[in-house]
Parts: sequence; structure tokens; C-alpha cells
Amino acid sequence: MATGAPNAILAINSLDRYITNTRSNLFRCQLSNGSATVLYDPYGAKPIVGSILTIEPEFNTPLAPPPAPPQYLGWPPGVITIISVSPGQFIMSSPATATNAQIIVTATYSSTQNNQPLQDALYFSFKNGSPPCNNFTIQSPGALIYGYIQRIVVSQIQVQYNIPTVVFGRNDAFTLIVPPGPVDFYDVNIPFGYYTPEELAAVLQIQIRNLTPATDMIVTFNPARGFNFNSAAHPFTFLDPEFLDEEDAPPAYKAYRLLGITRKETGFTTFNEIETSEYPNFLYTPYIDILSDVLTNYQTVKDTNTSTFKPKGLIARVYLSGNGNLQPTEYAPNVSGSSRALGSTPFTVTADLNSPKVIKWTPDVAVPSIDFQLRDCYGDLIPTTEDGYNTEFQMTLLCVEGREWHGE
Repeated sequence: MATGAPNAILAINSLDRYITNTRSNLFRCQLSNGSATVLYDPYGAKPIVGSILTIEPEFNTPLAPPPAPPQYLGWPPGVITIISVSPGQFIMSSPATATNAQIIVTATYSSTQNNQPLQDALYFSFKNGSPPCNNFTIQSPGALIYGYIQRIVVSQIQVQYNIPTVVFGRNDAFTLIVPPGPVDFYDVNIPFGYYTPEELAAVLQIQIRNLTPATDMIVTFNPARGFNFNSAAHPFTFLDPEFLDEEDAPPAYKAYRLLGITRKETGFTTFNEIETSEYPNFLYTPYIDILSDVLTNYQTVKDTNTSTFKPKGLIARVYLSGNGNLQPTEYAPNVSGSSRALGSTPFTVTADLNSPKVIKWTPDVAVPSIDFQLRDCYGDLIPTTEDGYNTEFQMTLLCVEGREWHGE
């Protein structure tokens, strides 16, 4: 399909989701009945014109029941209309209905510092603010796409991969069987974080010794074969996740994928030594799918995949092994002699698409916002700040001018 010469570039940065966001300040205020003037501590947070004012019930709930509507504190709903020249004063849109010297209110406002997007990105990244990196919408006061655009071509994508080797609640737990005893099943948790193969072997050894009767367990990593588990005094085996509850099985399967454990190493027959039969996979997901309903709204043939999970419109699948200078997916000694595997540290990958996706577009449509989702190979939203760190991306879209679509 001929894409034509690009007439404009739409450059996307996932951090731009913070350009427009909501902030809030807390004020300890003094009200006077019938007056719209509010006194506040001038040495605290600074008021912003247009902020929506609400009370904070956590601090202001009266001791005597029953609770009355917010107006009982003399605080009608309103907005800040004027910041007074006198320090420690602002004017609200409605006068107070009672006198109160100890009311705490929240002033909520939208941050739209389009001339300082980096400042907002730093502010909200520091606070782990919303929206998360895996599901967000980039909004703009003006149009992100406008003009007689007939097609959009996904040209390049750069991903800052920040998904740890072990992610809390996703691939951090498995069950070891160590008989005999009143309890033969022992849950082993792997602490969240990035690991080299040797580091993970050391942590596994510590956790198994601390959480199971196998206090003599020795875990080593062989660059040619993978992990080796050895306990001379306590025969053991790994529990097949098939016997776990539905919610506990997925983390176990993913943990076994990380460690290279298959069904050969599971069951109820115990051994003093077990070596993994597959090579460990330190990369949590081999690719990231970037999806958007807005950008794919006008394409006739809808995107799909071979999984049972059918996502929204697929923009690109970024394979994390990269292209050009290939990155190792298995054990790779670095200069210092310690080993590194892809996924044991954060990395950046650039996808220069040889066969780019060409998206059908409709002329005369202005788009003030674009939605994005990032999903892993399991169809789940990728881990974010709640599970580890933010994975960010940048994308170059080529917008081809034309009043009509001419598919070829």
C-alpha cells in the first residue's frame, strides 16, 4: 500500500498525559456569615482562580449527630473568583452562610501548563499521580490532529521498559512441597525487584530456607542450563499450579516461566535435587501492545490477535528484543563478569517499523484527545507504579494529507 509523502508529524510522548491534570490544595479557612471573603493561612498553599471549593468531612465532621448538609459549616459550594491583594484572602463565588474560624476546605483545579509540560511530568511522576502509564488519555486545549488527513502512518516507537524481573502479585509466588510434616505445602514469595541470574538464585535460596523446612537448600545458576535446587536432607518438589486456587495459579505459572520450571519439575514425587528443564526467562513480557480506540476509529478492518482476549484497536506491537543491535534474551556476561539477562535491568528499545501500520482517517475531523492502553503478552495492562515503575513511550505518527481515502 502506498502511503504517500507525509505532510505532518504528530509526535506522541506518554508523559504528555500530565499536561492536563487535576491538583488540589488544602486550606484552613475563616468564614464570616454573609461575606464571600475567605481568610486563609498565607504561609501555606496558594489559591488558584477557578478552583472548585469543597469541604473536607474528615476534618470537619461535627461531634454531635445527626450530620447536616455541608452548609452547616457555613460553606456553600463555589469557586475561587478573585485572589485578594491583601495576603491571606480570596473571594469565593457565594457568601458564607455562617461564621466559622476553623474550617478546612479543598480547592481543586486543573493544571494545564502546556508551556511547561516537563514540570508537570516531573511533578506527577514524583507523586505517582494519575493517570497511570498503562491506560490514559492525552488531552489538549487545541486539536492534536486537524486538517485534511486521509491516513496516519505509525513510523517509529521508542519504549523505556521499566518492568522489574519480579513483579508483586504477578510472578512472585510459587508453592514447594517438602514432606513429611503436619503441613507439606509451603508458599515461597520472591521479593519484588530487578535480578541478575545469580542474584535471583541467592534470593531464592534465602526465601526457601526461611519459609520451608528445607533449611539446607542450595540454589545455583548455571549459564548453560539454568537454575539448580539441591537439599540433601529434605526431599522436595514444586507444586503443579493446577492444584492452586484460580487466583493463585497465574502468578505461579508466571513464576515458573521466569525460573524455567515445567511440569517435569512438579508433581508429588520428591527429589533431593531438581534442575530446571527450560531456560529461565527474565523478561516479564516479550512484547508490549499499544492500543487506541480513537486512532483506529475509522479503519474498516478491525485489529485482532490469536489470543481469546480481543483488545481495542491495535496501533503497534513492540517486540522488546529490538532490531539492529540485538539484545540478549538469555544469559550474557557483561564487562565486569557478572551476568545480565534481558529483563534483569531497565532498558530502552526503539522500533523502526519496516512494515508500518497505515491507519485510515477521515478528513475534517479534529481530535483534542487520544487514548492509549499498554498490554503485555498475557492481555493484561502492563505493570505500573502500583507494581513497580512506569514504562513510558514515544511515538512518531506521519499524517498524510488528502480529502479522500485511496486504498491500494
